[in-house]
Amino acid sequence: MGDLRDPWLIFAAALIAAALLIYGGSVFLGRRRTAALTLVAQQMGFSYEHDGTPFEPAPLVTLLTTGRQRKFTHVLRGWTAGMETSLFDYRYTTGRGRNSKTHRQTVAAFRLPRIFVNFRLSTANWADKVSVWFGGQDVTFDAASEFSRRFRLKGRDEPSIRAAFGPASLRYFELLPNDHWVIESGEGWLLLYKAGRKVRPSAMQDFARETSNLTSGFKQAAGMV
Repeated sequence: MGDLRDPWLIFAAALIAAALLIYGGSVFLGRRRTAALTLVAQQMGFSYEHDGTPFEPAPLVTLLTTGRQRKFTHVLRGWTAGMETSLFDYRYTTGRGRNSKTHRQTVAAFRLPRIFVNFRLSTANWADKVSVWFGGQDVTFDAASEFSRRFRLKGRDEPSIRAAFGPASLRYFELLPNDHWVIESGEGWLLLYKAGRKVRPSAMQDFARETSNLTSGFKQAAGMV
């Protein structure tokens, strides 16, 4: 009996050791990210909170209403290019059991009081293009075939979306490189992120600059300046 038990004890001990190692590594990396982003926030003139709230209330966009166990961390708040700005890490979980998956990304959010329409704009992939053939509901533009080919634009208020995406806005996005941004708007906020991608602390200022430039370009094209 002892011979049968010992291998299981060794296996259980190995599992516990591996779990402790993973946990310890996670704590270490989290503390290192906290220290690095605290310094970045100081350099940018932003405030920093490890467990903060980027906005109050949170806009009802797809990213922030999907899944469960939603959590904001590493929240930097300040102003960029004259816009109230929040930069933060966000995670949520979808699925159950073996099919559960935790999604993580870094998000930039800009306060745009003059934007009154909720939409979600993302780069179209092959699955999106197939769904359109089977009746998927995207907002498309006959006069901007390149935009409709490259992007997936969704939202409940189609007339308002079409008003926001006039010829100048469509042209602006058509000229952008294929960088796989997801852009969502809701309750006066514009959120930009790349699904599943976290930004390194050393790249956070570049992330803020790039997303603020995208937002400023859209504001100008949509006549919100």
